[in-house]
Amino acid sequence: MVNELREGMLLNKVDRVVRTNLNVLIRETEKGFLCDIPYTIQIDGIDLEKDNYLVTDTGVFINDKMYTTFSYHKLYTRLNGEEVNNLPLTIMCENKNRQIGYVNMYNYLHLPDVLTAHFLYLFKKDVVAVDYKNIIYFNNGKASIYRHNTKVGSPYYVYKQKFNYTEDADLLAKIVGITDVYKRNLFNRPGNGKYFYFLYPYVSLVLYKRLRTTLYPSYVSLIVSDVIELLKPYVDDELKEFETNTLQKLRELIGLYNDKERIIVKP
Repeated sequence: MVNELREGMLLNKVDRVVRTNLNVLIRETEKGFLCDIPYTIQIDGIDLEKDNYLVTDTGVFINDKMYTTFSYHKLYTRLNGEEVNNLPLTIMCENKNRQIGYVNMYNYLHLPDVLTAHFLYLFKKDVVAVDYKNIIYFNNGKASIYRHNTKVGSPYYVYKQKFNYTEDADLLAKIVGITDVYKRNLFNRPGNGKYFYFLYPYVSLVLYKRLRTTLYPSYVSLIVSDVIELLKPYVDDELKEFETNTLQKLRELIGLYNDKERIIVKP
């Protein structure tokens, strides 16, 4: 059986290592209002698909479709990865069909999307999504769509209130990290691969909180490399019990997460 959550979240240890004074520069862009459209929030559990990727019904729903900023998912077998495309999410806006993002076709668990759903569940408002042609303001069940002409390399969210994490965030990061190590078959391989993929969700969550945006995905990788050298012993401690009977123990962790409605953010 998987041990209960150990005292002292690994997420907090990562947070102390990552500490940064970086601030997000939110530029005012030339934008034009297009329309408002309702959205809903759903909070649910997680599951592990047979191809070793995590799924969830937690998310932001527009026209009963799960919204995501991601155009594709990378699904893994035990040997390789495969990219699968998401369909565009289109709405009727100004009497025209307009793409405002993508439909999460596989209910794939993306931390930015999950964090956004939990943030809106808690605060009800103050999330902005930006892609190459849209700025979307999510507030109290209404998504306000604006067009803009500013170059955007990759889509991102902005969270306009400060927030912290609950212990449930540490549990979710652990589940994601172990899944990422397992599906790449890295437990017994030499090198830093298992450390990188295990720590990636922890570092991502810390940066999302400290910068209040998901704007810098490439920066996560740079920070993970620094964190690895300082936290290897803690990672070894977290992973060692999962080196055998991995799937069974991973499913026990998922069951622990699913045994109640868990919200990963707090004021």
